[in-house]
Amino acid sequence: MKTFRFEIVSPDLHETYDEVSFLDVPSHDGRMSVLAGHQPTVCLLEDGVVHVRAADGEKRMAIRGGVLSIDRALVSLLSRQARIVAAAGTGRPVPEAVP
Repeated sequence: MKTFRFEIVSPDLHETYDEVSFLDVPSHDGRMSVLAGHQPTVCLLEDGVVHVRAADGEKRMAIRGGVLSIDRALVSLLSRQARIVAAAGTGRPVPEAVP
């Protein structure tokens, strides 16, 4: 399965994932899914939950708005606030991380 590199950056969080197969974000125009080879795009994001499917499991992160940049080699998400809301690979909530 093809993968891509994804990074999420905010004042609260900076995470990089090297082998992401699926990304789902709350865009300004509705939910947007990203797979490897996606057309280069820049879009505005709304408050909501980001779903990441990486080699080491699935993760969920709550964000407060932002911008998503999709390039051939890297997908970057910049947000005013971001927090991990589900533990890697378990799907269990992380209580101290919920905004």
